[in-house]
Formats: sequence, structure tokens, C-alpha cells
Amino acid sequence: MEIVKAKKFKNLARLSAYMGYGTPEKLYRLRRDPDARPALDMIEDFAKKFPDLNIRWLITGEGKPFRSSKTV
Repeated sequence: MEIVKAKKFKNLARLSAYMGYGTPEKLYRLRRDPDARPALDMIEDFAKKFPDLNIRWLITGEGKPFRSSKTV
């Protein structure tokens, strides 16, 4: 997952723990299945933990994973 690399987590298990999930299975499912999309509760969790995350990318895969901190 792009989030693991971008936010410098060692692996999906560490990201899962940071997110407060009891097990990393939700995240592993997203990585295994290219057609899988995160559930609404996961989208909310990611939006709260990562304010710079591009939610459109998270849902559709379109665009860049993170918004630029620069203002235009």
C-alpha cells in the first residue's frame, strides 16, 4: 500500500496497529484483491489519521495518494 511507504510504516501490521485495528486482515485484503475497496468505516479512519490523504484516491485509485501541502 502506498500509505505504508509514504508514511514510513515498517509494514501493514504496523499501520493496522496505528489505525487501532485488532488485526491487519482488513488491510491485507485490500492489498491482495485489486478490486477490493475500503469500507466506509475504514475511509473515515484513514481520513482522521491522515488529513493529507486524498480520499478520492483511496476510494477510486485515481489521482495521487496524498494532497500537496502547498497552496496554489
